Amino acid sequence: SDYTYQTGNPSLDPAFKQDVNLTLVAAHKYTLTAGVQLVSGEIQQTIQADPENPDLLQLAWVNYDRTKNYYVSVNLPFQPAKWWQLNANFTYMRHGERVEQHGAETFYNWAFGSISTTFTLPAKFYIDLSYNYQSRIDLGNCWVLPDHRLQAGVKKRFGDRFTASFSVQNLLDQGQVIGAHGDGFVRTMNARQTWSNRSFRIGLTYNFKSGKAFKRKAVEAGSADEKSRL
Repeated sequence: SDYTYQTGNPSLDPAFKQDVNLTLVAAHKYTLTAGVQLVSGEIQQTIQADPENPDLLQLAWVNYDRTKNYYVSVNLPFQPAKWWQLNANFTYMRHGERVEQHGAETFYNWAFGSISTTFTLPAKFYIDLSYNYQSRIDLGNCWVLPDHRLQAGVKKRFGDRFTASFSVQNLLDQGQVIGAHGDGFVRTMNARQTWSNRSFRIGLTYNFKSGKAFKRKAVEAGSADEKSRL
């Protein structure tokens, strides 16, 4: 734009990530995951004033010295009724970062959530609703304010293979609010991208039958040892 431009960085170094997590499954459907990510040289964007024109801001890619994420995530599928399915997913993350080598380490709290639901109606009609939430995200000298996304759609199935659908993405038509601070400036930008604006979609899907059915021979044996050998 007239005030902001983006550049690449051919001097970027590769980033390396280690991720360790543990997942608990309850009742064969509910999951709880906790883990830690350690990243060296993470590639992120920073915003800085143009050295020749302080009124211009430059979005540039840089390597952070080291970042770490401690996270916990829960996935909860429900079926309150035969005609109603509901799935909820929530994630909390404790994000730590050190931008410059030997610099101070800073920690932030991030939260993410998504809820999707499907209603089954007569005559093979379906209504789909979903909501996604992202809390404020801080990275280096930049931040993104909380984001809310709402989607809605209706589907109609014809037989077992053909489906027609209509949906509205980003029903609230919300853009992103991005901020940055640096030497001598604090800037807030309203960012809107064509791909993230409110959009209307029509879909036609046909599922082809693939592969051939085959009969599998079963092995019958009198003893467990013989059966294992066979």
